[in-house]
Amino acid sequence: MALLKKNTWLLYALFVVISVLLAVMSTYMRWDNLVESQKQQQAHRAEQVASSIEAILLSHEMLLDLLGQQLLNEYQDLNDVRSPKLLDDLMVINPSVIGFGLARPDGQLVLVNSAQDREQLPNLLHQEASRDSFLYTLQASGMVLGRTYFLKAIGSWGIPIRKALRNEQGNVIAVMTAGIKIEGGARIFEKDLHFSNTDEVSLVRDRDHYFQYQSSVNDDLDEIYQSPINPERLDASLLQLTSNGQALAAVKALKEARTYIVHHPKGYRIEAAVYEPKHELWVFASSCLLDTFKQFIASMMIYVVIFVFVQVMVFSLFRSIVRSEKQTIKQLEYLATHDALTQLPNRQYLINHIQQLVHTNPDGFSLLFLDINNFKGINDSFGHDYGDQVLKQMGNKMQTALVTDEFLVRLGSDEFVVVTPECREDKLTQKCEQLASTLQGANWIQGLKLHVEVSIGVACYPQHGQNLNALLRAADVAMYKAKSDKTGMEFYQHDVDNAYLKNYRIEQALRSAIGTDELYMFYQPQVDHHGQMIGVEALVRWLHPEMGFISPARFIPIAETSDLMTTLGAFVVERTLSEMSQLRQQSGKSFTVSINISVRQLMHSSFIDCLMAQVSQYQFQPQDIILEITENLFIEDMNNVGRIIIELQTKGFNISLDDFGTGYSSLNVLQKLPIDELKVDKSFVDDITRDEKARKMIKNIIAIGKNYGMSVLAEGVETAHQARMLSNFGCDYFQGYLFAKPMSANDLREYLQ
Repeated sequence: MALLKKNTWLLYALFVVISVLLAVMSTYMRWDNLVESQKQQQAHRAEQVASSIEAILLSHEMLLDLLGQQLLNEYQDLNDVRSPKLLDDLMVINPSVIGFGLARPDGQLVLVNSAQDREQLPNLLHQEASRDSFLYTLQASGMVLGRTYFLKAIGSWGIPIRKALRNEQGNVIAVMTAGIKIEGGARIFEKDLHFSNTDEVSLVRDRDHYFQYQSSVNDDLDEIYQSPINPERLDASLLQLTSNGQALAAVKALKEARTYIVHHPKGYRIEAAVYEPKHELWVFASSCLLDTFKQFIASMMIYVVIFVFVQVMVFSLFRSIVRSEKQTIKQLEYLATHDALTQLPNRQYLINHIQQLVHTNPDGFSLLFLDINNFKGINDSFGHDYGDQVLKQMGNKMQTALVTDEFLVRLGSDEFVVVTPECREDKLTQKCEQLASTLQGANWIQGLKLHVEVSIGVACYPQHGQNLNALLRAADVAMYKAKSDKTGMEFYQHDVDNAYLKNYRIEQALRSAIGTDELYMFYQPQVDHHGQMIGVEALVRWLHPEMGFISPARFIPIAETSDLMTTLGAFVVERTLSEMSQLRQQSGKSFTVSINISVRQLMHSSFIDCLMAQVSQYQFQPQDIILEITENLFIEDMNNVGRIIIELQTKGFNISLDDFGTGYSSLNVLQKLPIDELKVDKSFVDDITRDEKARKMIKNIIAIGKNYGMSVLAEGVETAHQARMLSNFGCDYFQGYLFAKPMSANDLREYLQ
């Protein structure tokens, strides 16, 4: 143990040595990076200022040229002092200009803007501040910058600019002059140059070393602009610029700024310099090295704190390895026994605690198996993100409905289990109703309002199972019955289990039967008053190799409650159109084809496009197709289903309302939707000869259809008496064993012949 402890501290000492070396290296690199960053920042600022100054001065030089030529053209006599309106207009257009003036070569201003006192206009050759630059202008070919001065009239500093105007012989005939307004402090023209109070940008005239501009906010601007730059400061900068052996002329030719650290009277500074040759200006941008050092110290304090913190943490780590391992194991156990999405206990948690439940609840306990109705539709319609949010909200809501000794488990997907010590049927019923009521409220997901309902199956220990698998299966069977019967909740029963197994077997067999010869189509003719066939109804049939013939009344509801109905419906449409297209071509006869459509099939996003493609492929016209729908289809979602029905009818398809009169919303459907045909349910036709109520019902259905301009077809006509009565009532078409039974496509071909 002592050796292990010694080795541990030796390892810690090695870590300290390495971390100190790394800290020293990081400190040096941090300082170097800060200085280099400041150099790059100052270089960028100097180049930006030089570029901006050049552009500004070139634009003003062009203005002086154009303005001077125009004034000379308008005013030939330069002996009288005048104030042309043009100059006042230009002052309005150019607020950055202090004033305009045209001077004779002798220095006398003769054309000025009206804001200047014409009685006290200075002679630029006689005035000390302007004499030097005026003489330089007479010799220069380009625009010349005068010494920066303060104009009391507007309370602003300005830079004089002058341009000699020459005749064709090259002689100066006038000098156009103006002043560019500059702000003192931290601005040059209209751009902010400072990042801190110690930053500085300077424009220095190369020929006499006067400041044209100084951005310092702390200096006396009168003192700065009235005398040349401090020689000590300028020499220090020029010395650094030529420190690599380059001549000053070569440095001036560079377009990129040079950066260096220089000692000025104000202390050590990080400075960048670039030369603007067009107007003979040095551009200096600098910041105080002390600011960089303060920034370095501030960052190093953070590094020191981090370093100390890391040392403490590492030291603590060596003492807490065992505790960390325990915590890690505990966390792993939590992740293994809890759902990542909802943070609820999962199946593994239930498996781990089932024996504890048996021992702590000798009188038994119950499992409430909850499944969200049509959760797949939520995922398909809105995406899995919405589905995940629904699951989390469901979990939170169910948690609020639990009491002591109850807990909630998410088994997976949209399945939840509530474990409760309650075993009495009445109390369990109340608990299920409470859960259903809690979950029925609206779920707001990203601004979308979703209503969710659940089906609940109940299984009790030990009556319905001696182990967890048996209990979960029993609760699942009960939930399946609750969902199929739409009762909301069911208790497990053995007879239900047998039916569940049969249904499950049929569902699995149906998955493999779709698209094979096990499923086939029969067609029952539909006739008019004269017995002439006007159309057929397509009916799907199933002959299983082991279970034999399975009635559509048995397997279609199973397909509806599973995810098979869309696939089955697509098979029915494709097989029907294929066989009937061939039959119509062979027989040369045209007739309508009625196809039953389910709600899941209708609501599929690609249903209409696929239907149109198949109709075109098999050379049908939409008006030859009758799509049969039932009232139950509208109960699901009247708005969306109705919208699709209207679109289908607009494309030319005929819509038939099947089993009319057996639901609760028939008249509402007729009022809102474009129905072309009503089908009288067989249950009414069966009783027409012996039940007055049935006869009245059929008469009313036919009358309603006629009032709405619809044709009426009676199903299940089996006797001639029924047919005569229906005909007398005004029924248009008939379908039933009296005329023909459902038959294969080959038998239908013989029937037509």
